[in-house]
Amino acid sequence: MEIWLGGEQLSPAQQQLIQRAFGCKVRNAYGASEFYSMAFECAKGQLHLNDDWVILEAVDERMQAVALGTLSHTTLLTNLANRTQPLLRYRLQDRIRFVAQPCACGCAFPVIQVEGRADDTWGSWGWIANR
Repeated sequence: MEIWLGGEQLSPAQQQLIQRAFGCKVRNAYGASEFYSMAFECAKGQLHLNDDWVILEAVDERMQAVALGTLSHTTLLTNLANRTQPLLRYRLQDRIRFVAQPCACGCAFPVIQVEGRADDTWGSWGWIANR
């Protein structure tokens, strides 16, 4: 049995706490409402990008590609699976890094690290709620 989580960042401490509570492996996934299953955690604990379904571009403040291994300012998403409402270079506020080394698990999908949101979504919602 496994538990799969996604949506918000899962810290190692949180992952261990959930594993102890439920007595099973906890795996992380990375997604957004614009694309639910962008990356999945392998047995080695790395996030592998589903790059056959989605294109993620790690870019700087000027929307230029950052070097491999560099943390992005933001991310551009192209959804290759949605024929009803295609998203082309849709800006997510996520900060990501593409890892240069292949994963020890043997999976050919690229490894990414997700640092989380670059914007303050709670502050935005608070502003809307107070209007």
